[in-house]
Amino acid sequence: MFKDEFENEKNMLGGSLDERAAEDLRLRVIEHNIHIVSRYYSRVTLKKLGDLLCLTLQETEKHLSDMVVSKALVAKIDRPMGVVCFQTAKDSNEILNSWATNLEMQVKLVEKSCHQIHKETMVHKAALRARKFASEVEVHCYLLLLFGLPKAVSSGIYFVAGKAFPL
Repeated sequence: MFKDEFENEKNMLGGSLDERAAEDLRLRVIEHNIHIVSRYYSRVTLKKLGDLLCLTLQETEKHLSDMVVSKALVAKIDRPMGVVCFQTAKDSNEILNSWATNLEMQVKLVEKSCHQIHKETMVHKAALRARKFASEVEVHCYLLLLFGLPKAVSSGIYFVAGKAFPL
């Protein structure tokens, strides 16, 4: 696409460039263009990237891989899908802060879960106690009906085995 402009540029710099300088210029232009594409795209296919850079898929992947290896760029290449995901570079403080935040959120979630489990256990125990107490009252009321009211129960409270049951 810009091959003619590149050839004209080689001749504009005070004479023609030798082969090594021309290849170096071409490499720097490709690297610059990859950086620009990484600013505008977070995810792009290798084919689209190759079309934008006017390169073949193999050349595109080679230049992109070289930049990632040299840490000039942070990207992941999914070769089977043919997709490149560009990412911003994070320093170690950002990574640690992110990790600490995630850990803190997980701990809060565990604490909330433990609280909910404890609360549910307490509700279940209270329901069991109420059911047990209700069944004991029913049994004692039945016994009272069967055998009559003891004379000691004049205050309105019936005591059985140390437990008080209102009448």
